[in-house]
Amino acid sequence: MAYCDYDFYTNKYLGNVITEADFPRLSERASETLDRLTFDRLSISEDGTISASIVYATHEEIETLDEKTSTRVKKAVCKIAEILNDIDVYEKSSRELAGFEQTENGQRGKVITSVSSGSESISYSVKETSNSIVGAVLTDKKAQERLFYDIAVEYLSGTGLLYAGF
Repeated sequence: MAYCDYDFYTNKYLGNVITEADFPRLSERASETLDRLTFDRLSISEDGTISASIVYATHEEIETLDEKTSTRVKKAVCKIAEILNDIDVYEKSSRELAGFEQTENGQRGKVITSVSSGSESISYSVKETSNSIVGAVLTDKKAQERLFYDIAVEYLSGTGLLYAGF
């Protein structure tokens, strides 16, 4: 279950990049990413309350997060979801730039630009792809993981959720 909903995204985080239709999928993936970065310490109840497994020197306890920390977790999910959306948009545009198109029934194929009959020649559309830094980060899994970690640090430093000890 995702740690935040579209209402939080639009009204508290003030996001406007992700559509309401795409948000559940992206926030779920972002929550899974945050779970990995916080060593699966976070959990959410049916009523939306976020809790964390806190490790002490002698024992471990499940504690409900205060409102400030809960908001920081939700904002981290929103930011990671926006990055995941950017990755999806980039991958889709890269396929289109490479000459691939997706039909209504979900099948993909290259765009044919010309067909010759004598000696059977078919030409496909191939456009140049962007060599931008953003494109490089969006296609590099290590760079993506580093970016997700940096986002987690930005929002969750000082909460104890990123502590790798014990």
